[in-house]
Amino acid sequence: MDKRTVEIIMMLKGHSKVKPAQTLKESFIRYLSYLYDCPEKYYTDDRLWSIVREAVQDALASCSGPGQIRGFMLNYFEARKWHDELEAFISALHLMQIREEGEYINGFTKEVVESVLKKLYEKRYEVVMISSVFLNTEDTFVIRDNKGGGFYPHDCIFTFPSEKEAEKGLKKLIEELIH
Repeated sequence: MDKRTVEIIMMLKGHSKVKPAQTLKESFIRYLSYLYDCPEKYYTDDRLWSIVREAVQDALASCSGPGQIRGFMLNYFEARKWHDELEAFISALHLMQIREEGEYINGFTKEVVESVLKKLYEKRYEVVMISSVFLNTEDTFVIRDNKGGGFYPHDCIFTFPSEKEAEKGLKKLIEELIH
């Protein structure tokens, strides 16, 4: 399966910290904007259709067998009851099965999934310095769960005395999240 398709599916499955929007289409645009650092306004309907069409074709071509294709299409038709065609395909991608009995299926491989998760988690978490001016102590470095739109103390998961230690801690956190 194409790495871009895996990125889209893993992001739809919640491996980013993007806040969902009112509709599935709006959420998908937010996800794409987040993943590819492209402003939301550039995702026109034609561009979305092109991205979704490629991802669906790749997903179907990568299915492990007829049962997986059937499952994908059943998810599409079920979503079609409540959503337009584009959102139904996005929903089917979101529901695509990645593993069965502990083994990767449908074109997903351990290497590609880990690579994609690493990329998503590196975008999600960041090392930030909290100045001693605010804490009335020495400067502190934290790993922040980057939700975007401001800085809140509950977004900070770990604290470190130096930036170097925080960077090592971030690498360790990402490795643990991937495995």
